[in-house]
Amino acid sequence: MRYRFSILLFYGLSWLLPLFAQDEFKLAIEVRDKRTQRPILAIVSVVAIDSKNELKGKMVNEKYEISVKAGVQYRVFAASQEYKTYRQTHVFEKNSAQNPKVFLLDLEPLGDGTNTAVARSSLQKIRIIDRKQQNVLSQATVLIKDNTGQTIVPTKAADGTWLVELKESETYVVEVKAADYETYKNELRIEPNAPIEIALNLSVKNRFLFQAVDALTGKPVAARFKITDKVRETYSGTTNAEGSFYEITLPPQTQTYDLIATAAGYRTQQSTLVVNANLIADQTRRVLKLSKADISVKFQIRNAQTGQPLVANVRVIDQTDKRAILNVKNTPKGEAAVQINPERKYVLEVESAGFMPYQQPLEKAILQLETENSLIIKMNQIGDAFASLAAVDGATGKRIAAIFKISSNQDDEPTQSKTTEIALVAKFKISEPAIFTIETTAQGYRAHKGQLDAEEFNAGKVFTYEAVLTTEPKIEPKVEPKKAEKVAETPKVTPPTTPPPPLPAVVEKKLPASFVFSLRATDVQTNKIINGARFKIVNAGNRQPVVGKGNASNYQAQLQAAQGYLIEVEAFNYDKFLTKIELSDNPSPADLRREIKLIKKTANAKAKAAFVNDQVFENAKLGEAVTIEDNVYFDQSSYILRPEAHSQLNQLVVLMAKNTKLKVQIAGFTDNVGDPRLNLILSENRAKVIANYLVYKGITESRITHLGYGQTKPITPNDTEDNKRKNRRVEFIIKDN
Repeated sequence: MRYRFSILLFYGLSWLLPLFAQDEFKLAIEVRDKRTQRPILAIVSVVAIDSKNELKGKMVNEKYEISVKAGVQYRVFAASQEYKTYRQTHVFEKNSAQNPKVFLLDLEPLGDGTNTAVARSSLQKIRIIDRKQQNVLSQATVLIKDNTGQTIVPTKAADGTWLVELKESETYVVEVKAADYETYKNELRIEPNAPIEIALNLSVKNRFLFQAVDALTGKPVAARFKITDKVRETYSGTTNAEGSFYEITLPPQTQTYDLIATAAGYRTQQSTLVVNANLIADQTRRVLKLSKADISVKFQIRNAQTGQPLVANVRVIDQTDKRAILNVKNTPKGEAAVQINPERKYVLEVESAGFMPYQQPLEKAILQLETENSLIIKMNQIGDAFASLAAVDGATGKRIAAIFKISSNQDDEPTQSKTTEIALVAKFKISEPAIFTIETTAQGYRAHKGQLDAEEFNAGKVFTYEAVLTTEPKIEPKVEPKKAEKVAETPKVTPPTTPPPPLPAVVEKKLPASFVFSLRATDVQTNKIINGARFKIVNAGNRQPVVGKGNASNYQAQLQAAQGYLIEVEAFNYDKFLTKIELSDNPSPADLRREIKLIKKTANAKAKAAFVNDQVFENAKLGEAVTIEDNVYFDQSSYILRPEAHSQLNQLVVLMAKNTKLKVQIAGFTDNVGDPRLNLILSENRAKVIANYLVYKGITESRITHLGYGQTKPITPNDTEDNKRKNRRVEFIIKDN
């Protein structure tokens, strides 16, 4: 009996529980701005009046969901930055069919709503257009995210534009998509009462046609093609011997692929396929010539002036294993031949007595390999080159008669050349490239020693060398009195001697068409002279080095007026400094003196940022490249822009803002270390990041072009670490419309 009563009690209670649970329901609290009625993210707390425990809830679709009971009093708290805290008591009733029931809670912004960042919001009109056609794209999709990551969907207007309420004090990111157009994603710049216009670029579909033919007969070959970026995408297809094409459409973004063609009985051919939006129709049709055997190359060595054959030494070096596959000395009739593998890369070297040496990668000398190739190499004869030697008085700038002793590292004895009182200029014949040491002496002047760099040797070239001499101070014989007391009683009156002329203040003395330029190197933090600092000055026009003398406290060099010069300063444990100067026709003394402040390699980023040369664009000229070493803008193997680069780029922004017709081309370059494809991608990304920075600063996107060349365009051989550093660079070319 007791057992049956327990069962009845259990079933009875289980039937009553739903009746009590019917008083509990889900509530969703949505917090809004009281003035704009826009949803805001807030901290919400709900506590029953007879309890100390906060109800547990969770955020679902920007609403705070909890479970409450009908007829119970609750204390509701809501708080958000820039808003007044909400504290109210509420009783919730389940009188809505919504599940959960929505409770709207308004927060009032701080301030009067007219002069605060929270209250300054306005209705913005967004217009999406085709960049070329300028017509409105009404079928686009527009999404906006605020700085908290919340998504805002604009309202579409009847005229095809979009309307959205945005705060002027906040930063937004807009993303626009449209069929057949490239996706646009960028920060949204808000200006009061100004419509926002976003131009989309039409997406270009790259359709390629590939065919393989026999390199000897030109007839189609049944082949298989493989296209891969070695990371994500691989495509493959075949052609037949009847002349069919393998057709493929590749994504429109810039990308480099490996193109591999194979056919039975033929050598595998591998090449590079570069895809970008600027390809024309002729570039998308590729006919690959396959060879059954090695490619033959015949060389003909000729005198560039007469066309006659030359006896020469010819070498062809395989770049894969540095092995010489051809090494012929004293070629008969100036001819040589070699068999090469088209899959490998080679370097061609030719030497002939009395002629400038020839060195060139074979793929550059022969742009398109055939089964049989003939290459004519024209050698330039080494003609007479001269050095024009002169000496000038450092005080007056006038030329004086002097004797020059000239020697190089190849000479056993120096060669003498003396000027005359009439010409005051001596000529010295240069027969081969070298760096010459020149010692200049003249009566009444101190001896001067300098260098002339003639390593970049061309026939008929004239090198100019001018030595600035200072006078020897006169030394008067010392006369000692016989007795000190006699001197005191009858002092000897000696006519005042002419003191030796002071050393010329070189930066203030004007020389005909040239000036003495002074440099000093100091520590940026201590302002102390950096002993051991090394200076290098190069003429920016002809890339010739300028010989100077002195030390870190006063390094001097003779520079020509109205010329540009590159200055490079190095010191142990300091970052290398590189800058460019432009001398006017009549520079002031201040223009002829420069203090270079070097930064220790251990200095922090803030110190670097403060002393990066931000005047690099000040003297930029139309059409001329402004070159910056890449480590000024990026860390190694990175394309994240360093903060210390902003000062330089801001100078460019100011220049382009003042001259609205100017355009800029940004190009990135690397050295030859690493995978060429990754170097190409790295250089492209670096140029793009700089372009994005300029756009962010307000420069119209249509005024900026950016591209990357990777390691394909070095300005110097990648044979030393110093040369590799020079090849790692970013170039800016400013153009006028």
